[in-house]
Amino acid sequence: MKTILIILFFSIPVFGSSQNYYSFPDSNAIWNHYFEIGESKSFNNTTKYYSYGLMGDTIINSINYSKLYEFSDTVFTLSAEYLGGLREDTLRKVYYTGKEFW
Repeated sequence: MKTILIILFFSIPVFGSSQNYYSFPDSNAIWNHYFEIGESKSFNNTTKYYSYGLMGDTIINSINYSKLYEFSDTVFTLSAEYLGGLREDTLRKVYYTGKEFW
């Protein structure tokens, strides 16, 4: 008896597979960053919370960037620390230039 194996290759459209693209914000944006250093379920873990925001713009090496700040509240204050600049190019790549911040 002869066995024939037939393999078919075809594409099935998956509903909902396309995603809307939202560009990286360039001003008036705030987000929070949380991370934990240490062993799982340990009381000796170090937990860090940071808030970051974009406010204003600057020119670095003749390229326009949004100013990135780090702060400890949910609103910008005078104590916010300037970290550097963020920008997005036409290929949807986001770039950061400035000091290391985590």
